[in-house]
Amino acid sequence: MPAVEPDYKEIIPPIKMRRMNKIVRMGIAASASCLNSSAILMPDAIITATGWGCLSDTYKFLDEMAVKKEETLSPATFIQSTHNTVGGQIALFFECQEYNNVFVNHTLSFEYGLMDSLMLIAEGKKNILIGGIDEIAEADFELKRKSDYWKNIPVENTALFKNDSTGTIAGEGATFFLLTEEPTPQCITYINGVIFTSIMKLSDILKSNHGLNLSDFDLVLSGFNGDIRIRKHYDNFMDFNFQNTPHCYYKHLCGEYDTASAFGLWIANEIIKTQKLPDYMFIDDIEKKPKKIDRILIHNYSEPDTHACILVSKAGI
Repeated sequence: MPAVEPDYKEIIPPIKMRRMNKIVRMGIAASASCLNSSAILMPDAIITATGWGCLSDTYKFLDEMAVKKEETLSPATFIQSTHNTVGGQIALFFECQEYNNVFVNHTLSFEYGLMDSLMLIAEGKKNILIGGIDEIAEADFELKRKSDYWKNIPVENTALFKNDSTGTIAGEGATFFLLTEEPTPQCITYINGVIFTSIMKLSDILKSNHGLNLSDFDLVLSGFNGDIRIRKHYDNFMDFNFQNTPHCYYKHLCGEYDTASAFGLWIANEIIKTQKLPDYMFIDDIEKKPKKIDRILIHNYSEPDTHACILVSKAGI
């Protein structure tokens, strides 16, 4: 499921765009859209999260090393292959010389970046641009295909969670948000916190650190990707903590990639903003859909035994 890309010429000057790879274009376009809609031109910090960074250029650099036997290598290929390339290019594009950091921690990269954003807000930063971004690289896709990471037979994305087989569907994307210290007219939701926990400790952490009960959440947005091998971890999480709470899925809309939880946060924003939960996201009995959705917990499991939760609520409650 490749990303649906915009007309970059409307966002990035063609002269600059010639030197940018796909993931950098995606990052700049998404961050520009975010800042434009927030009416804030210059953030106090830029944080990017990625599982693999500029993966296509990494493979290109490795191929060049092999072909040229590590001699007369182009420095440009190496520079464009590093994980912090996207964050650096965004800073150059907006001429932002403030705090700039990148988080690389497999499928928890975005959650750690979001936690850093919340700490910066607590330390006095006013506006934080935070985003998750990853791309599909042909070589990486083939490597994972050989290890049964993807579905071996075609599966309709709407049937992803009803298919009892190994593997998932490949995806990619760039999703950016602006976190502000104080609510603005453009503010949709509050980020109440990020939790890394085991199944059994979630209730205690919610109560002691956030003053919330499990019953306070109207919806759980699950990061399950359709791979039967990890289904038990998501099922156990729901059975232990949210037996009576409606839940839905989102990875059949974006595919699986390391920072897909950023797309999940965007989905949560849209659900709370519109108060609409599409039927194609709610796999269970439609009659169980919540009538009002003011508080959402986004759940993401990462091997070997970490459950990451992003707490989102409607602005003003």
